[in-house]
Amino acid sequence: MGLIILILLLLRLAIGHKYKVPRQPVGALPSWQVSAAVWVHRTFFVLLILQPLLGIALSWGRGDPVKLVGLMAVSAPFEISDAALDRLMQAHIVNASALLGLSLLHIGAIVFNRLVRGVSVLERMLR
Repeated sequence: MGLIILILLLLRLAIGHKYKVPRQPVGALPSWQVSAAVWVHRTFFVLLILQPLLGIALSWGRGDPVKLVGLMAVSAPFEISDAALDRLMQAHIVNASALLGLSLLHIGAIVFNRLVRGVSVLERMLR
């Protein structure tokens, strides 16, 4: 599943590079919110790329090949020690927790802007 997410995310980045996100109308959001949104979205991409890579390394550390929907299996190209496996598991859990926290922050910002400020940021996303 992680490999599929990684492929979809890389595809999303390629599409986003080709088709730029429409600019927000001037004054729609305060500048600090625009900066925070940019930071949150960039952090999402980093964490979403890192999570499947950590999962792949964990699979290899356990001695399991990485499978892509049962079509292809890739065995570990190198050995991973038990100590490194423990650190990878901790990193995977911390990264997942950061993704959850960032998701809650993101949803909170959407709700805040809609209910408190009366600005629908979803309309910009759904064009």
